[in-house]
Amino acid sequence: MDRALAVFLRKRIAEADAYGCAAEQKALAGVAEVLAEFEEKHPRQAQMAHDDFFTAQIDTLRWVLRCVATGAFTAHPEFQPAFNPSVPVRSQSTEFSS
Repeated sequence: MDRALAVFLRKRIAEADAYGCAAEQKALAGVAEVLAEFEEKHPRQAQMAHDDFFTAQIDTLRWVLRCVATGAFTAHPEFQPAFNPSVPVRSQSTEFSS
């Protein structure tokens, strides 16, 4: 689910860059920063599982991205119900490899 969410949001950011108004571009620039931090930290999640603070950071970044995707893009045809933060992550794959 993490990989699919990242791909989905990257596409929406690219669309906003190409066709969005200035306010949409500015808002999604902030989302891009959160997504970049998530993508940077996520691959280290397994090796840092013993670190509660690091794990909480990953969980929080994931939750923020899921909230943004749900709040802004629920009506988009590529939106997946698993992006909704009300769907527990534990029941989903969090694979992020390419």
